Amino acid sequence: MSRDWESAFRQWGSPPSQTEQDQISRAEREIRAVLDGFASLGDREFRVYLKGSHRRGTNVRRGSDVDMAVELRGVKGSQSWQYEQFFEAEGLTKADLGMVDIPPAEAERLKPDQFKKAVYDALTSAFGRRAVSWSNKCIRVREGTSLPVDVVPCRFYRRYDGPNRYHEGIQIRPDSGPLIVNWPRQDDENGTAKNARTNQRYKRAVRGVKALENEMTDAGSIEEVPSFMMECAIFNVPDVQCAEPSNYANCLAVLRTMEEVAGDPATYSDWVEVNDLKYLFRATQS
Repeated sequence: MSRDWESAFRQWGSPPSQTEQDQISRAEREIRAVLDGFASLGDREFRVYLKGSHRRGTNVRRGSDVDMAVELRGVKGSQSWQYEQFFEAEGLTKADLGMVDIPPAEAERLKPDQFKKAVYDALTSAFGRRAVSWSNKCIRVREGTSLPVDVVPCRFYRRYDGPNRYHEGIQIRPDSGPLIVNWPRQDDENGTAKNARTNQRYKRAVRGVKALENEMTDAGSIEEVPSFMMECAIFNVPDVQCAEPSNYANCLAVLRTMEEVAGDPATYSDWVEVNDLKYLFRATQS
């Protein structure tokens, strides 16, 4: 009996249900309330918000972990950030970039390991040590919230491309391994813009391809493919490939385009992440 692919991709492309969105919003409020009320974090300025596929609306497996950023922005009354310099900003001084050094006592309160420990203490105080576990990049909360949550302590980050040009993201410092820079706002904005241009079909295609990959991985047909890499690859496919009412037809068009581009390094070497700030298939990527 042949598979009804039209029906399968229609189901796979469906957005998260309102019930799931409500649970995610409730989990975000629960984590924020815990951290806002913890005394050891009281002198630090931080933001709590969704990141990852749940923020972008491209998650496919109900019950998958929710990624929650806890972005350290400074101490009360002042702002601080990690930064790098590229292009026309290379070689410029802090004064050229409009920055000043922060006092040593303030810098001590902004150390990533201390901040992560304070976030961990807040979560274990609220939910208990059996519900909370320390991980390399995040703190996992498995009980006490509406959904399982991966809490990601991070620092406010700027990439300077010139004296008055910068992009704002986050920098994650794992316990081991290299520093990681993410661009949650740009990922969200660019993906939402492409979704609007394609009459809401881009994100349906992303969910469809991700769900197909999940099924093939579970069956042992392929090795697991990074979820965000698939999303970025589809982002680079021309909008016209998501022009049909059928999600099955659009996913076929997307995959055929990927197959063609896979043999053309001159094209895929210029493909970018959804944020349009990192190349997708160059030596700087894993």
